Amino acid sequence: MHTNTLLALMSFTLVISITPGPGNLMLLSSGASFGFRRSIPLVLGICTGFMSLILLVGFGMEHVFKLHPALYTVLQCVCTIYVLKLAWKISQNGPMLHSNDTSKSIEPSGNFAKPVTLIQGAFFQLLSPKAWAVAPILTVSYTNPDNYITSLILMIPVCALVNIPSTSVWAVFGVSLRGFLAQGNRSIYFNYVMALLLVVSMIPVILG
Repeated sequence: MHTNTLLALMSFTLVISITPGPGNLMLLSSGASFGFRRSIPLVLGICTGFMSLILLVGFGMEHVFKLHPALYTVLQCVCTIYVLKLAWKISQNGPMLHSNDTSKSIEPSGNFAKPVTLIQGAFFQLLSPKAWAVAPILTVSYTNPDNYITSLILMIPVCALVNIPSTSVWAVFGVSLRGFLAQGNRSIYFNYVMALLLVVSMIPVILG
């Protein structure tokens, strides 16, 4: 991969990874509710799902959707339902409570007070219409047609190298809010807002 192509690929991946979206809103909420360490599986899950998606599209899944557009509609519906489920889970986190464990000094309460797992994060990203819209751009614009498979495979570690720290920024930002949100019922209102924004963030993706 030429240097110019590499830099362009890294720049594009940075932009799509760090800009607001459903996955990053989940990371913001997770960082605020559970801290950075317990949000790492979600960071890795989002990255794993997106890298897997690039490979799927690169190996021809995009053509399947062109031949059977109804499948893409099904994907959008499943994604919407899954996002609504995650939004509900976020909204049901109770107020943050102080824990006796010093490594978990502030913990969310409630029946849904568990962080999103790596598998759930990957599944979410695999269902994301936004990710499906971006993946073809990557596979078409930044691969070498004369050495397609090799350039496609080399793209994965480059994208992951940029994606992981870029998305982690949102979890870190969430962590910075923990002290503020631990006061009173602020975390409850924060979770409501995050859940609403997660749902709203999917509207232009679905309508588009």
